[in-house]
Amino acid sequence: MLQEHINAPYLRALADGQQIYAKRPGDEDFEPLTCTSTTAFHALLLPTSGQLSAWEFKIEGIEDVE
Repeated sequence: MLQEHINAPYLRALADGQQIYAKRPGDEDFEPLTCTSTTAFHALLLPTSGQLSAWEFKIEGIEDVE
């Protein structure tokens, strides 16, 4: 059986048109995903690839997605 993608909630929210925020490793603040580097998009799609796993994401208006 296939396992759900670790960032599935964020990908679904993005597809639904919700604002996704990303935080770079070492940064203190989140910024809109569309204002970050393309690396944030890579981290969203390939979160287990090296340093990309250190990125954090959140959905506007939602504190924690688990």
